[in-house]
Amino acid sequence: MTGFLTYLKVSDTLASLNNWEFMYTFSSVIHAMIFLPLLTGIFTAFICRHDHLHGGWKQLLVQPIKRYQLYCTKAIFVALFIIATQLLFLLEIIIVGSICGITSPFPITYILKGLIGGIFTTLPLIALQMWLSVIWSSFAAPMVVCVGLTIPSMIISQSERFGPIYPWSQPLLAMIPTGSETGLLFISTKSILIVLISFIVFFAGGLINFNKKTY
Repeated sequence: MTGFLTYLKVSDTLASLNNWEFMYTFSSVIHAMIFLPLLTGIFTAFICRHDHLHGGWKQLLVQPIKRYQLYCTKAIFVALFIIATQLLFLLEIIIVGSICGITSPFPITYILKGLIGGIFTTLPLIALQMWLSVIWSSFAAPMVVCVGLTIPSMIISQSERFGPIYPWSQPLLAMIPTGSETGLLFISTKSILIVLISFIVFFAGGLINFNKKTY
């Protein structure tokens, strides 16, 4: 969707610039700022929704499987959905760029760095949304939280002080180079540590809650 809208609005500009980096950056803004955080909420809510209905959790938990294994498996599936989303976004970039007539060399390393950064920075969001989706049987409740925390990121991401520490701003900062990147990603070492720590805290909190919860 983002790539298609990009083509409709700036196809002439893209053709004249003949630049894949501009194409990628322009498309990544809405994708990373809005779509990617929202999709983490949608995927986690859907993957837990069925189990909240008709005693699904009880049916799963009587099987010879540990609770932590079930929880981790669901989180891994959500992460795989995000990876698939990023691959589709890459395919969209290639298709739309080709339609626009971009003939410059394709910067695969540059774009993969952004895509991987986007996946990496959604890990805390996945962990938190898993926690909320396990707690609340309602599909709407975790989505309200997700939307409510995603919208402010449009402003917070512009802040040098708060943007790097706000989880819903990090996908945008990770997918678009800002000049503070490490060798592996478009974000600083400090931001990487924040992502890892917040992921561990959210995931551990959700797993502990799931292990104690009675269904």
